[in-house]
Parts: sequence; C-alpha cells; structure tokens
Amino acid sequence: MSGPTSTLKPPKPAVKPLTAGQGCGCLLLIVAIVAGILWLIDRTNSSTTSTAPTGAPTAQSNESMALQIVAASGDSPAAYKQQLDLIAPHCDEPRDQVAGMPVVIQKTLKDRGVNESMLSIITNGGMAVKAISGTTRCADIFAAYAALRIPR
Repeated sequence: MSGPTSTLKPPKPAVKPLTAGQGCGCLLLIVAIVAGILWLIDRTNSSTTSTAPTGAPTAQSNESMALQIVAASGDSPAAYKQQLDLIAPHCDEPRDQVAGMPVVIQKTLKDRGVNESMLSIITNGGMAVKAISGTTRCADIFAAYAALRIPR
C-alpha cells in the first residue's frame, strides 16, 4: 500500500530562547534597576526633607511621595496604600522603602518606552511577592518584574 506519508514535526517553542547577548542585556538591566532601588533606600536612610510653607523643614517619606504621585496620575491613593499594606509584611525592606519602589520601576519602564501606572506596578509586582512564603527582598522582585515588562 503506497500512499502519502506524513512527517510529524515537533511544535515550535512559544518563546524564543535568549541569545548570549540578550541574556547579558537582561542581567545588566536587572542590575541597573536594583541599583536604582538601592539608591532610593540610601536616600531614605539619609532623611529626605522638604521645606514647609512656614520655612521649617519637614520629613517627606517615600510613602507620602508615592501617594502624591499616584493621586496626581488619577489612580486611587487608597488602593495603592491597600496593596502596600498587603505586601509590606512580606518584604525584608522597611515599609517606606517598599512604598517607593514602584516610583523607581515606573521611571525605568518609562525611560524604555513602557507606560504603566504605579498602582499597576505595585499590584502586579505584589502578586509575586505574596506568592513567596516568608519574607523576601522585594527590590529583587520588583526589578525582575520591570525587566520582564521591557520589550526586547
């Protein structure tokens, strides 16, 4: 019996593997994002101050700064604070530093052509943080989130 024979081909992978250059670029991006977050942490530890209308310096926390940015963008500061309340206990870093991480991530993404709200960043990055049992370095989680969001 002769007839057409079919050759089965393996399915094409859905995701192309990274080449050596792409992997190196991704690693450098993650290092740059972590460096930005560490700069934020250092800035927090050195007591950021602003001047009140009376002329007396007042401390402005990363959290209050982030909430102001969220409000100015049209998102809900209450929703941002709720997400922060959910993830802060899972982070090794202090709450105020965690609150400022989406600020750094948003700027990093924007510089690379990705527009994403801080509420979206803290919500989506927070899902990864909450999935880990115990506590973790949230700076690493948010840096990895940013690296995955940047188009190649």
